[in-house]
Amino acid sequence: IEISVVIPAYFEANNLELVLPRLTNTLKEMKIPYEVIIVDSMIPLDETENICKKNNVHYVNRKNGNEYGFAFITGIQIAKGKSIVIMDADGSHDPEKIKELYQFRNEYQIVIASRYLEKSSTEVSFYLTGMSLILNYIYKFVLGIDANDISNSYRLYNGEMLRGVTLTSRNFDILQEVLYKFIRKYNAKIKEIPLQFHKRKSGKSKRNYLVFIPNYIKTLIKLRFFN
Repeated sequence: IEISVVIPAYFEANNLELVLPRLTNTLKEMKIPYEVIIVDSMIPLDETENICKKNNVHYVNRKNGNEYGFAFITGIQIAKGKSIVIMDADGSHDPEKIKELYQFRNEYQIVIASRYLEKSSTEVSFYLTGMSLILNYIYKFVLGIDANDISNSYRLYNGEMLRGVTLTSRNFDILQEVLYKFIRKYNAKIKEIPLQFHKRKSGKSKRNYLVFIPNYIKTLIKLRFFN
């Protein structure tokens, strides 16, 4: 398998119904062996499983907990691709962007679809964008990560390397943890490409910066001083 696309999902059936046909069409156009893995909640809560069957993609339930980090880890453990792409289920990430991410797989070990480059754009509110920029700046400065967007999940990783990284974060801070540990372990090269980041199509965001800030601070201290 050349590429695995892993999508954590929690109450995202309506969005997946729109995203999956676009995603599978994009992957078929690339004419490479691929797999799509939807990592749902521990126990099914909506019609996600049926939508996966309809679109002929793999459906699995996350292990150990319903937090985002467990979905991320579950997907990585299952994925067999030489490259692994993680993307959101809510429609904020255009599936067609995978073609561009994949172009850089041999030159770089991580390719990030970035919201904060010259040709990027975001439909998220000014408040959330500001919170995200502050988070990105602090992590970038403290951990020395040479990237503009270290909190967006839409990335392509070298699959073999990603499977070799031990991750412990339970929430969205796993996105910073995996980036930092990947760079430290492999001296990985990062490429960023512009992204047009959309509002979620339906449902409510699972990201709440006020709730997750303590986790981000804890993870920052842990990575900086205990790794």
